[in-house]
Amino acid sequence: MDESGESEKGLLQAYESWRAVTLRERVALQRRDWVGVSDCQSAKSELQLSILHLTKVSHRNSTLLGHAKSSEFAQKLQGILAELISCEKSNAELIQIQRRSTEVQRKEIESTHRLLGRLHKSYGQSSETYWNSYS
Repeated sequence: MDESGESEKGLLQAYESWRAVTLRERVALQRRDWVGVSDCQSAKSELQLSILHLTKVSHRNSTLLGHAKSSEFAQKLQGILAELISCEKSNAELIQIQRRSTEVQRKEIESTHRLLGRLHKSYGQSSETYWNSYS
């Protein structure tokens, strides 16, 4: 396999790795495993550097060599990218749903906290006051 074919193969493998990480990220999001989500984001950052490099090499080689397989490669790449976009959108939607849910919970907790504060103000007296009133 020539250098162009190697870089194209590497690029496809890198995108497949991204897809696998994105699927793991979805599971972590569903479980609310924020450490797992962070790990996936770190893995994607590393893959991004590799993908950028491989894209440059593949483009340069295809341009220099006028590679005949370029259209076949482009079709494969387009299919993978369409799937990745779909997966990333799905994960983004899941994050938004969880963000809204968390916001609702936060507001409920704040409301409960305010209510408890009012109850404490109304009924909360120090224990010394009770003992003094009975003596």
